[in-house]
Amino acid sequence: MTDAAPSKTGTIESSVHLRVFTEADLQLLFRFATEPEFSMPFEWCGYTSPEKYKRQWQEDRFLGDGTRLLAVAETDQPAIGWAMWRDPKMFERIGWCWEIGMVLAPEHRGRGVGTAAHLLLSRYLFDTTTVNRQCAYTEVGNKAEQRALEKCNFRVEGQLRDAGFRDGEWRDLLLYARLRDPVRC
Repeated sequence: MTDAAPSKTGTIESSVHLRVFTEADLQLLFRFATEPEFSMPFEWCGYTSPEKYKRQWQEDRFLGDGTRLLAVAETDQPAIGWAMWRDPKMFERIGWCWEIGMVLAPEHRGRGVGTAAHLLLSRYLFDTTTVNRQCAYTEVGNKAEQRALEKCNFRVEGQLRDAGFRDGEWRDLLLYARLRDPVRC
């Protein structure tokens, strides 16, 4: 088994990249914090203070401890989303797995950007850390996210019943994972 298909010149995959957030990119996070339609239907968790994002960006550019963020952008363009990763504590230990996620502005969905960004983040984490496993959670109804993960060689490992709470309801989540060794994916 290999990584997802190599990018082709002129395709969306060849123009997508991950980079550190700039101050101008914070507008994207401000939209996420204050506009429910930005992250609907799967990511809206309620209003938050945009200032929280600004303070964290000023403190560590979203690369400190805890959840880390990189901007998803197309060549020489402002951010259109973000990739996140964190080291969840598993079985009272850290350093065994990266949990990853992705959010794209609604006007940039459905073109392959999320798939390309997932693949870039996954490769980056395997290339720069010793972690052997990456995982992602997505709602059962989020077919676009499931397709993106599968194209990046993530495999479904199970369904977690009533594991996510959104919009006043408990929802089932799917657990996806990818291992460093492509044969064992």
